[in-house]
Amino acid sequence: DSISARIINAAWDVGLDQRLLDDRLRLGATWFFQRIDDFIAFTGNSVDNIDGESKIHGLELEAGFDITSALTLSASYTYTQAEDAGGDKLVRRPKHQASLDLGYRFLGDRARLDASLLYGGGRDDYFYDAFYNQERVGLDSYTLINVGGSYRLLENVEIFGRVENVFDENYEEVYTYGTPGRAGYAGLRIRL
Repeated sequence: DSISARIINAAWDVGLDQRLLDDRLRLGATWFFQRIDDFIAFTGNSVDNIDGESKIHGLELEAGFDITSALTLSASYTYTQAEDAGGDKLVRRPKHQASLDLGYRFLGDRARLDASLLYGGGRDDYFYDAFYNQERVGLDSYTLINVGGSYRLLENVEIFGRVENVFDENYEEVYTYGTPGRAGYAGLRIRL
């Protein structure tokens, strides 16, 4: 007689966070791994299981720094390696992603301005013809800039506004699916 066990799907992550300089500097790193048997994927007009064992693993890094009591800078970077059982890259998963954020509080913390830079690395996707024949295509990397701000009128009333994709970057995260161009938003937030 024998006893055996098989882990069908497995996932884990290991992280480390460190605060330095009287908590003004924050550093973090996370290593992650996921194994998926019979990964479910879109196949043109349906979904199907990809036979075998797909693996997704990588590293996330982040840092934040309080330059002054009012000015903060933060950054993050993610490296992802995603492959199916045959060693082909899984689609729609960029290998590199990053962000850089700057925030400034003023007028006794009543007002805030924010700016962010977002980078999405190139990725593969599938093109399907009218008969659902599949062809792998590459999508370009992109960089977006967003800006925003807010002002607290009363203790529980705040006005805010933001502009996303400031430079009207034309990009795709999914082949042939449009993404928003430059867009502006404004509003009033009331906390009860």
